[in-house]
Amino acid sequence: MIFYLEEVRADVLGAYHEFSSKKRRFHIDELKNYFLTGGEEDFTLMKLVDYHKVAYANTLSNGSLKNYRTTEKYLKRYLKEWLRTADIFLSEIETEPCLSPK
Repeated sequence: MIFYLEEVRADVLGAYHEFSSKKRRFHIDELKNYFLTGGEEDFTLMKLVDYHKVAYANTLSNGSLKNYRTTEKYLKRYLKEWLRTADIFLSEIETEPCLSPK
């Protein structure tokens, strides 16, 4: 049991060093997701939102961008208050509606 915990600790530390070597700030949820997926890059909801914001910033009207920012704000609030995370993998999103917080 102790050896297993030491192995997990070493893996988490290795993931941390890999994130640190990229010389950018990161959230602990990113480190957790990276560790749990074995380092595989996967698309997340907020990455998709950021991509959409950059890709369509010059093509959408100001009113559409305002609505988009409002939707982004509500998504972040939902993730924080209901799912208690900063981001979620697209593969983890359930298609059934969630009626109560965890």
